[in-house]
Amino acid sequence: SWLYRDGKVLPVPVDYQAKAETTRQKLLDAANSAIADWRTELALGEISDDDKASLTKWMAYIRALKTLDLSGVKDSATFTEIRWPELPQ
Repeated sequence: SWLYRDGKVLPVPVDYQAKAETTRQKLLDAANSAIADWRTELALGEISDDDKASLTKWMAYIRALKTLDLSGVKDSATFTEIRWPELPQ
């Protein structure tokens, strides 16, 4: 994106902190969508052992995303250095 200021066309500054938080939220949304049926099955007492094991792995992934410290993300370099948790297998 670009902006016009004082007779010059300039790139719009990127808020890398906000970009990191947006990325985290997208990953959390996808993870919660992936486990929605398992949570329902668990609540109804109808979850299989395999699905329960998968749910446990996904919950650990969600916890890792939530606790990831993004406070040091200030620029492109620190954004690309973020070590996002790996998706559960």
